Amino acid sequence: MAVTVQVTGNMLVVDNVSGDTPLVKQLQSILFSGSAGALINTVTVGTTPYTPSLPGSTAGFVFVQNAGGVGSGNLTVSWTPSGGTGVQVATLPPGGALMLANPNTSQGVTGLSLVSNTSTQAQLVIGA
Repeated sequence: MAVTVQVTGNMLVVDNVSGDTPLVKQLQSILFSGSAGALINTVTVGTTPYTPSLPGSTAGFVFVQNAGGVGSGNLTVSWTPSGGTGVQVATLPPGGALMLANPNTSQGVTGLSLVSNTSTQAQLVIGA
């Protein structure tokens, strides 16, 4: 089984200073090709860590978004990099997102954990 994850599009940066021209950055295609994938559309994350199963021993593509609404908790993302030890990577408020795209399928993360300070919804895409 093969999985391909591709991220394309534009990044638009607009400064509210009068007379500034918006910066539009065309993203080069971010492409990950692996052997397995997982889509976790929505999962409730509370104060007990949620540890999703990775679709392979090392995930080279990880996308995590705090999909909680106003009043939801922050989402703390921790992972274990290949050959390393667990580390807290980010704390995402509602709407915040984090992405890792490493085309080398032997590098990436070997463990992933999510926890919230209260409760929130998370969405994940994982490729290995």
